[in-house]
This record gives sequence, structure tokens and C-alpha cells, in this order.
Amino acid sequence: MWASGQKTVVPDSSLHVSKGDSAAADYDQTDFTWDNTWREKDMSSILPADTKEAYLRISINHSSAGPNMMFRKNGYSNEINIGKVVVNIANQVAENYFWIEVDSDRKVAYKGQTQPGTFAIVVRGWII
Repeated sequence: MWASGQKTVVPDSSLHVSKGDSAAADYDQTDFTWDNTWREKDMSSILPADTKEAYLRISINHSSAGPNMMFRKNGYSNEINIGKVVVNIANQVAENYFWIEVDSDRKVAYKGQTQPGTFAIVVRGWII
């Protein structure tokens, strides 16, 4: 039984590429502005040309519950189709993995609520 909703046909030319065995995070809290405002993040230093989506592993920790980070395709205006990670328990690392669409310049939109104690993003792969 198929779920209802829009079906997408992936062209034969699409390809998932694994980034491989990362030795460290690609981004940390100093790479972002934490002011609860949607901003752009250029990921072109990691993602090759023609990338359609990036697969991210995000971890966040804070001394209180609530701080979060959201991602969506750059240019989108709604907060329903997003990737999000939230500190649910103080001083406990929260992690999330998700695919996020990138624009033609390989940028995503992000919104960071409160600067965390620790924050890391690993780009695990992408679709071209």
C-alpha cells in the first residue's frame, strides 16, 4: 500500500554519493549565527556542483532544554518541511539525521535559536 501524497520519480541519472569516513565535524557552532532568524549557509566547499540534497548528521547540547536548529531549502518560506534538532534534556546531546534540499548555489537556510554549548554537523553524503 502506497502512502497518499505526491509521488516523485527519481531520474536514472540521480546518484547518492557517500562522503566517506569523516575524521571531524564539517561545521560547529562558530560557523552559524544564533539569533532565531532564517539565514543562508553556503555548503559549496563540501557539496559538489549539481548537488540536489545533502544528508546531514547534527548534534547539539546546551545547559538547558529548548535550544534548537532548523534547516530548510534556501528560498522556502514555511517551517513545516524542515529538518530540526532540539535539546530536549539539559546537558544531554541530541542528534538527528536528515536529507535537506539545497539550492543551485548549494546553500541551505538555517535558523539557530540559542547558541549551544556544543554543536556539530557532519555532511554524510549527497544526491547529484
